[in-house]
Amino acid sequence: MIGVIEVKSTLDDRTLKDSIEKLSEFDSIFEKGDIDSSYRPFRYIFAYRLDRNANFDGWGVPNRMLTRYAGASIQPDGVFVLDTEFSILSARNGIARSFALHRGETVSDVLAKSWDVQNEEIRRDIELDPSYCHDYFTTKANNGLLLLSFLTFVLEWGSSYRALEIDYADTFSRWGGPMLGG
Repeated sequence: MIGVIEVKSTLDDRTLKDSIEKLSEFDSIFEKGDIDSSYRPFRYIFAYRLDRNANFDGWGVPNRMLTRYAGASIQPDGVFVLDTEFSILSARNGIARSFALHRGETVSDVLAKSWDVQNEEIRRDIELDPSYCHDYFTTKANNGLLLLSFLTFVLEWGSSYRALEIDYADTFSRWGGPMLGG
């Protein structure tokens, strides 16, 4: 399993909570599976539009509602909203990749040509109070740039996946036999 994408037409309080619930179910299935624990599948939320009237439990935007400070139990790796922006969990390469996409450069180019990524990381370190809600890096993007960004993050994460040599017949026997009354 490389990853899961929860797709919503409109992202609002209800659909975000629904997405989080489904990602939680996915995590439970993943944890019980016969998988390589060195790889964790990505978990993204993709929406076509953001409900401008949604208050996201008083946090105003989805990326703040999904922070540890707000008490989020599940944090998707990214939230992409086609008409607005995307937010990437700031672990891994998200900040550098976001700058690279906006500039049409590689991550290596961004890191070599500017201090923007380092400055962002320093800013996050200085503002240690969790109320700054820095779990996600959010940047404006819409239409083509957002779609390219979404595809790029999926490809980048998926490129680290290495298929295991699994005996699917044995896996089906262990799973299916008991489940089907064997």
